Amino acid sequence: MDEPEERARQYHTDVMNYLRQLEGQHSALSRELGDAKTHTEHHIEDLRNQVQELCTWTQVDAVKSAWIYESEQELRQIVEGARWVKLTQRLIAWVAGTVAGTIMALSAAEVFLREHLK
Repeated sequence: MDEPEERARQYHTDVMNYLRQLEGQHSALSRELGDAKTHTEHHIEDLRNQVQELCTWTQVDAVKSAWIYESEQELRQIVEGARWVKLTQRLIAWVAGTVAGTIMALSAAEVFLREHLK
């Protein structure tokens, strides 16, 4: 009867070794799952921040776009006004140049006539 007891002991030893091996694997997997969970939580937090920034940017952009569309007519009037001001400045400069040229020409003609008619 020694042999069945020896087999039973060997079987028990084998089973216990297998259980210790499984326990080691379980510990390693638990550590990996913990690391993966931490990494995933950080990744999810980063994604939440990016989505929040995108939402904020979209809202700000929508407000800016709405302001531009609402003030388009006013901006158009300002641009047209600036064009008229620039055109008026050019016209005034041209008229002033013409008047100055005419005065200079008349002055030169007056000097010429005085010198030659004496």
